[in-house]
Amino acid sequence: MTLRGVIRIGGAIAALLAGTAAAVPRYVAVQLSEQGRSFGAGINSQGDSVGYVADLEVGYFSFVNTGGVTRPLTSMTFAAGINDLRQIVGYEELNSPFPGPRVRGVIDSGGELRYIGFDHYPAAINAEGQVTGQIFGLQTSNDPHFFLYARGAGKDLGLGVGHGINDAGQGTGEFLFSGQRFRHAAIYSVGTFVDLGVVGWGSGINRLGQVAGTGLFGVVDNRAFLYADGIVHELGTLGGQHSGGWGINDRGHVVGQAHTDGNASVHAFLYAEGKMHDLNDLVVSGSERERLKTQWQSTTVVRSSVMRVPFSKAPAARFDSIRSRSRNPSW
Repeated sequence: MTLRGVIRIGGAIAALLAGTAAAVPRYVAVQLSEQGRSFGAGINSQGDSVGYVADLEVGYFSFVNTGGVTRPLTSMTFAAGINDLRQIVGYEELNSPFPGPRVRGVIDSGGELRYIGFDHYPAAINAEGQVTGQIFGLQTSNDPHFFLYARGAGKDLGLGVGHGINDAGQGTGEFLFSGQRFRHAAIYSVGTFVDLGVVGWGSGINRLGQVAGTGLFGVVDNRAFLYADGIVHELGTLGGQHSGGWGINDRGHVVGQAHTDGNASVHAFLYAEGKMHDLNDLVVSGSERERLKTQWQSTTVVRSSVMRVPFSKAPAARFDSIRSRSRNPSW
C-alpha cells in the first residue's frame, strides 16, 4: 500500500510518494513547477495533481499535472482538489462590477464544466463528486457560510466554512454554534453538525470519521489535533510554539506544519504511531530534496492535505486535498 501527499517547498510544488506502507513511511519529493510562486492543492491516487501559481506578470492561474506533464488549467483561477475520476474543483474569478459576485465555483470533468454557484469557494471534492467549501460575499453579508454540493444542488448550511469531505459525504470544517462567540471545529453528518469542543477548524476527515485540524489550546497556542473516538488529542509541536493539522488518512496518520525549536522555522510533519516526525527526516536521499536542500530546510510547509488509504485489497492509496480559504495562521 502506498501513501501520497502534497507539500510546498519554498515557492515550488512537490509531490510526495511513500514506499511500501510501514509504521512511519519514507518519501520521495518531486518538484512539479518552477514558475512564479506555486502552491500544491490536491493529488489523487494516480499521482495527478492540481495547484495554482502566483506570477507577477500574468497574475494567478491554475495548473494540472497528469502523466508527469504540467499544463495550465483554463477553467478556473484557483484549483482546490482532484479526485480519482480526475474531476477538478476550484473557482474562477469574475470581472463583474461591484456589487456583482467576485467568484464562481466550478467542477471540471475532462473539460465539461459544471458551475456550483456564485461566491462559492470550493475546498474539497470526494469520489462521489460531492463538494464542500464556503460561500462568501454580499449574499451572505460577507460572513462565510458552510456549503455542501451534491447531486447537482448546493445547500447553505449556515455560518461556517467547509474544509474537507470524505467519501461517505461527512464534512469537516468550522461552524458557529448557537451561543458561541467563535467558530468551533465541527463535523457535518446526516444533516447535523457535531461540535468537537475546540475553537478552531477541522481540515481533513477520513473514512472512520476521524478529523485532523487546528485548535486553540491555552490562551494563544495554535496546535494540531486529532479527533478520534470522541476525544480531541493535542499533537504538540516540533519544539516551538505552534502547529497546525491539515490532513489525515484512514490509518489515523496526520500531516501538518509546526514550529521547530525556538520558533526558528516552520517544518512539515507527519504524526504517526503516537509521535510527531519532522517530514524532512523522512525524505529519502537522492530525491529533489538534495537539489532544493536550502529551501526545504528553511521553508517547507504542508499545504492542507488529506490522505486517504482505502479499506480494500487494491495496493493504491487515495490522497485528495483541500485548502483553507478562511484563514491563514499568523505564524
